[in-house]
Amino acid sequence: MDDATKRMSKILTSTVNRKSTPSSPSPEEPQDSKQPSESGKKFPWATSLVAFLVGIGAASCGETKPTESHEYKNLSAKYSDTQNELQRMRMELDSAKSDLKTASQKADMWDKEQEEKKAAEEKAAKEKAEQEKAEQERVEQEKAEQEKAAQQAQQQAQQQIQQRSQMSAPAPDTYAYYQNCDAVRAAGRAPLYAGQPGYRSALDRDHDGIACE
Repeated sequence: MDDATKRMSKILTSTVNRKSTPSSPSPEEPQDSKQPSESGKKFPWATSLVAFLVGIGAASCGETKPTESHEYKNLSAKYSDTQNELQRMRMELDSAKSDLKTASQKADMWDKEQEEKKAAEEKAAKEKAEQEKAEQERVEQEKAEQEKAAQQAQQQAQQQIQQRSQMSAPAPDTYAYYQNCDAVRAAGRAPLYAGQPGYRSALDRDHDGIACE
């Protein structure tokens, strides 16, 4: 029985009791125990109405299960929706975690590739610099050796020329002085070599040890 039915039943019962309660008999008129009740005469519908309401309340409480009520069904539907929403959010969270893990792995692989690429480029640049340095040193060494060989060849050529001139030329005077190369040529002494009488640096323009060439 619901609360409204209970309250209605109490009100009707209280009303019937107030109306049906007889007044106290006077001393002069003794109460007849066999006299019919006033409530049955005045309110013949009250008892039937109370019985009807009580029957409805009892039927509503006894026949309808709590799980079949409208409120329970609404709560059950809301709970089911909440469970489905929670399951969906869990699936989305798992998917986001998986995507994040995949992205993190890709980022790590990219960083590793970039580090390896950078290391390879640095190694290649270092090797290239070393090769260029070695090549430059080799070229400089070859150039120095060529210059040294040229100097040695020039010195040898000068020595040979001096030796030949000394062997073919007439015995020179112990001392001679020539004003210029024309005088040397006129005396038949051109060219003059370093160490010979009459040789001086003023007559040797390129200072190679040979004057008036």
